[in-house]
Amino acid sequence: MWCQVLNNNNVHSIYGDWVWRLVPQQWRNWWIQSIISDTHHSISYDNVTLEEPSPVIVDRTIDRAAMLDDIESHSLGRIMDTMNKYLIPDVLCPWGCSEYIHTCGFVEFDSIIQRFFTQSEYSIGK
Repeated sequence: MWCQVLNNNNVHSIYGDWVWRLVPQQWRNWWIQSIISDTHHSISYDNVTLEEPSPVIVDRTIDRAAMLDDIESHSLGRIMDTMNKYLIPDVLCPWGCSEYIHTCGFVEFDSIIQRFFTQSEYSIGK
């Protein structure tokens, strides 16, 4: 994420601060200080904070683990609460389909990012 997206001059020259939207909210603490205070690289993120611009990707890994943990507890109260919270098809893939959090699979993060890089010939990993 750091080398191929956030600290990549080619990507930043095309997308600017918009690339910050590809960082899920849960991950932003990992890089916020580096992108706003690092003077060792030529990329400048002038208009980013932990909240803005809002992310277009949500990491549901923790929610999925919590739901599965509640189900495996065999506690009717926990199962009821988790079903009320998560039993709606709100996991959206980059290609438009939706799925329930407990039945969805995993998508490689670089595949998701490449889905958003439509304006350049740049390919992650090259």
